[in-house]
Amino acid sequence: MTSTRSSSTNAKTRSTTRRIEAFRQRFGEGHFWLACHAALPLALTPDLLYSLWANFQRDTHGEAIEIPWIAVADLMLSNLCKEVGNELYEMDKAVRDDLLSQLQNDSRFGLERIRELADFVMAYVEQQLDNPDLDVQDLAQGQQWRALTYKNPSEAAHSIAIVLAQLALDDKAEWIRMAALVNSLEEPLSAFQSLLNYSGAMADLARGNLAAATAQMTQAVDVNYEVRIEGINLTIPDVLNGTLPKSQESEGLPTLSRNRLRLPIAIAGGTIASVLIFIGIQYRLRSPDSRQTPDVASSATPSSQGSPSASPTLGPSMARKRLKTREQPATNAPSVPGVSPSIPSNTPSSSSPNLKQSLPVNVELSVPYLSQRDNVYVNFRASQSTSLAMALSYYGVKPKTPGVQLEDELYQKYQEFGDISDWEATEAVAKTYGFEAVMGLNRTLEQVKQQLASGRPVLAAMSTTRSGSVVCLIGYTESGLIANDPWGNPLTGYTNTDGSRVLLTNEFLNKVFFIESSSSGWAMFITRMNSTDSQSSSLRE
Repeated sequence: MTSTRSSSTNAKTRSTTRRIEAFRQRFGEGHFWLACHAALPLALTPDLLYSLWANFQRDTHGEAIEIPWIAVADLMLSNLCKEVGNELYEMDKAVRDDLLSQLQNDSRFGLERIRELADFVMAYVEQQLDNPDLDVQDLAQGQQWRALTYKNPSEAAHSIAIVLAQLALDDKAEWIRMAALVNSLEEPLSAFQSLLNYSGAMADLARGNLAAATAQMTQAVDVNYEVRIEGINLTIPDVLNGTLPKSQESEGLPTLSRNRLRLPIAIAGGTIASVLIFIGIQYRLRSPDSRQTPDVASSATPSSQGSPSASPTLGPSMARKRLKTREQPATNAPSVPGVSPSIPSNTPSSSSPNLKQSLPVNVELSVPYLSQRDNVYVNFRASQSTSLAMALSYYGVKPKTPGVQLEDELYQKYQEFGDISDWEATEAVAKTYGFEAVMGLNRTLEQVKQQLASGRPVLAAMSTTRSGSVVCLIGYTESGLIANDPWGNPLTGYTNTDGSRVLLTNEFLNKVFFIESSSSGWAMFITRMNSTDSQSSSLRE
């Protein structure tokens, strides 16, 4: 029997390894590292995965990981994930464990990145813990506990024990649900075997399997025949109390391996995320205050309260909150002190099944702001060269000469190719730094947003001064485009000389950007010359 179980485990491990390696070879390193980061949450929604993409584009040393935007859709549609509800996805436990292990063991990430991910997930779901929809609460609580087990296992065990201590002994459905959740945390809670055994025993008891429940509880109790987890005493049902052996060394009852804790779940696709919701629904449908709904499948992933296309399980509230996980840009670039990305506030809705054609509603890249006003050379006409300097800085380009501003170094480089206001000269200068810069005179708003969603800032010509100006576009919202204007804030007529992260409304853009036609303007798209991004072809019209 042991040999058979071992062979089965080895076969599953090999299968998991092959799936992960096949994904890595097909899509590349950027996709793989996104998958590793996505392995920490209990379940994934498009919104959560976009948020991970936006906030974790760099390793712990500040080096770019270079994850293309399309990796979000590719991962959700790959065989590493399975859809368990409306816009709700989950990885197999074996896949999650393998990916997290690789992330933790890589010198570029390690435990520091695991803790960063845990902080991020806990902040992301924080507001959903008070959501009026109980199903949303359940999944948010599971997400929070899973993240906490990787950051502070002791605190997580204490929190879970408190909930178990308050749970009615006859609430069978809830005990099964909680056991499924605790079982999903088996690896990070490995130091709290008593908690794992206790929850497994209570689930067995709820199913009417007294012998299995007794065996599990035997492993859970301490020398005083109590189950005490981080200062919390857990109740042992009377029906089990009388069956426990008098000595911990008793061999009169069967013992079960830790594999017994892997509960046989065959509900709603057999996944932890669906079980957390499904069993809760079943219980509430039998309760006096049950929400009458005959459709379990549709109830398993409730609609968002705030927006029809918002994330159904984790909700839009935390998605709109800017999370500053570290002072580094969430982009394909090295670190930029003092700035942080915003999380995309929305994602493709269920009415748009083709994820690859959808864009996040909000994007803001952490492009450093540079003012042309302190340039050494002709600062009054250096908007184009200074905007290029912002874009290159975002990609990690630094001055080659110590003590010299990058924008001043670029001015010297421009002298080899033409004037600092010449677009062809800008293309040539960018090329010397290893970037392809392509100017287009009929760039649409959608094309600009596609570049920004792909993690690339855009240089755009604006008629905000008599002679025109160039800004570095760094993001967008439903209301307009976000720009770093090197001369200052154009909305104030440049009376405010701080032009960082200015929201240029759609109405304002109609006046200053759509100068070529009513729907297009001048914009330069920039990418690395050695980029293998599948969207690189969109640089040219």
